[in-house]
Amino acid sequence: EDDGHDGGWQYKMKEPKARYVVTGRLGTLLQVIPAMVIVLQAIILGVSTGTASESPAWAIADLAFNAFYFLEAACKICLVTLVGYLTGPEKFWNWLDAGCVLLALVDMTIMYFVQVDPGELQHVVLIRLVRLFRLARI
Repeated sequence: EDDGHDGGWQYKMKEPKARYVVTGRLGTLLQVIPAMVIVLQAIILGVSTGTASESPAWAIADLAFNAFYFLEAACKICLVTLVGYLTGPEKFWNWLDAGCVLLALVDMTIMYFVQVDPGELQHVVLIRLVRLFRLARI
């Protein structure tokens, strides 16, 4: 019989409507590590604003942060199912995270694969500003 407990790495159904909550050490890690990454990204964003933003290091950092956020969302979906991710107790934070991941994907697609006229860059800047809502999670 599985009691949902595995030495601190556990998950359990909180309500019968497929609303899962990740608890224990894994739940703590899924809260603390993303918060630390968000703070690190805010610091790097501040530093990159004051320096030459054409450096490939900033693009690599942006790609690494976006990959982390995508993997975070994917891990949560694997742990609590898609229904639990979209309807569970943390649904609003998950919706914010999913929106930020989608905006990051659009931003990266525009910046790296689509030729953008300089006059249309204001829309790209708007997308990047909206992504700053992730800071609200802290």
